[in-house]
Amino acid sequence: MSRMAAAAVIRAAATQSFLRCLSCMGSASAVEERPRMRPTAARAANPGFQGPAGAAAAIARPPPPFHERPPASCRARRFPTACRVARDSPPPRPTLSQDWPPRPDQPTRRTDVIRVGLVGCGGIMGAHLPGWKAVEGRAVVTAACDVNEESARRRAQELGGTASIYSDWRQMLADGGVDAVDVALPHRLHRDAIVDAAQAGKHILTEKPLCTTLDEARDIEAAVKANGVILMCAHNQMFEPAPRTARRWIAEGRIGRVFSLRTVDCFLAKNKDQPGSWGWRGSAAESGGGCALDTGYHPTYMLISIANSEPVEVVSFSANYNQPNLDAEDTAQTMVRFANGAVGTLQTSWGHPWPNGHWQIHAIGELGQIFGRGSTLYFQAHGAEPEKHDLQPENGFVGEIRHFVECVEKGDTPEQSLKEGITVLKVILGGYQSEREKRVIPL
Repeated sequence: MSRMAAAAVIRAAATQSFLRCLSCMGSASAVEERPRMRPTAARAANPGFQGPAGAAAAIARPPPPFHERPPASCRARRFPTACRVARDSPPPRPTLSQDWPPRPDQPTRRTDVIRVGLVGCGGIMGAHLPGWKAVEGRAVVTAACDVNEESARRRAQELGGTASIYSDWRQMLADGGVDAVDVALPHRLHRDAIVDAAQAGKHILTEKPLCTTLDEARDIEAAVKANGVILMCAHNQMFEPAPRTARRWIAEGRIGRVFSLRTVDCFLAKNKDQPGSWGWRGSAAESGGGCALDTGYHPTYMLISIANSEPVEVVSFSANYNQPNLDAEDTAQTMVRFANGAVGTLQTSWGHPWPNGHWQIHAIGELGQIFGRGSTLYFQAHGAEPEKHDLQPENGFVGEIRHFVECVEKGDTPEQSLKEGITVLKVILGGYQSEREKRVIPL
């Protein structure tokens, strides 16, 4: 055989080997050991094989992720080490907000529009509506439920008027027209609505407080975990610029080890001088408590979030000073010790306006301090002048709903999850116990 003829034979053999390799890599049915076959046999084994045209398409097609490529025999022969690594290596790690390894009950990423049911259409639900409008195309409110159907109809109308109207959340859940619920009910109803939604397999965004007792919290935790749903606590102020940025700066170590923290949320509740003017909030039996469990919930979760540590002790002083028609405390001041050694205080009241000179958040560390409110935040190194930072304004309700939708889409654990909700409740209920027993309460 001439040298040119021999070269032609070698080129033909190489071409056939190359096409077999492409066929093997492109086939979903590739197996570990595969016998050699002629192009006609390869075509029969792999209907997607189309000769030179198919080879060109295979070259143009981007390869699958390395951990998903089949361990084809041609690759195993040519690259035995690489194939063994590809076969034995785990998938890439998920984002830090996910558990690793993924739990079997962890929701998978979804690409369809999330159908949402509003449960409780009173005043606070009005603050949620801009958030649902902001996620148009990713989530849609398909149901609105309130014992007063007119309230449900009004909220539905504000969102376009297409949502179905219900007066019983159980019927709404049974009809199967929602994937998630936004719970904004009187406090005493939170446990039942959340447990029912979890048992129906619905993801849950719930207003504060999570519930009113630790027994209720245990029921909620059991239902959420047993059904593999996402629960997010609507801690809207942690999605406002100042608290959110302060938390990040502290985590980055800008003020060093934190040892003193303070959070505030106060206002003077007006026009409450008539019996019944408080509605269900006027009764501790209906609401589970007074200002500490309601408005005081905000500075409590902010304190815990910026401390970035578990609370270990609490002492609290509370009383009704200025709201005689309220059957509970209108003011509370609470001190919390954290596992990292930091001590925080929180102030909340319906009996007086925001104290002059007091910031929403204030954190002091070894290197400096951070303080601010809303979209204004200051950083001051010890011995230096304060630096003012005007942050991009953000509606906390919009931010929390965007985050909830993203968590449902990706199957992520929310920043303010069931764990955070239970921790906040422990601190507040520990504060009530401290006031009753006049002592420091270990948590």
